[in-house]
Amino acid sequence: MTFQAIDGLGYLLGDARCEQTFTPEEFSEEQRQMAAVAEELAREEILPQLKAIDGQDFEKVVSLLRKCGELGLLGVDVPESHGGMALDKATSALIAEKITEMAMVIANCW
Repeated sequence: MTFQAIDGLGYLLGDARCEQTFTPEEFSEEQRQMAAVAEELAREEILPQLKAIDGQDFEKVVSLLRKCGELGLLGVDVPESHGGMALDKATSALIAEKITEMAMVIANCW
């Protein structure tokens, strides 16, 4: 499938076509697995370290970023020529959403 490039904020003014959108029901098993990994990492590794992160414990932050990198969560939509996985933006957005959901839960409870 090919997509036509949209200039500037043209996507706000144009009509969205069904074949150019995606829904959660269309995620592949690989995308769902990556989302589950991101969610588990956020719950098990990041959330317990929030006080350290908030206290600017940069060693913890670097350690968590390395863990994200080892799991392939940082280079999802980075081209393979630059060491990434070259996956689509939908997968990247799904991973960011799962980590952000956990952050929002904490923000409301913090």
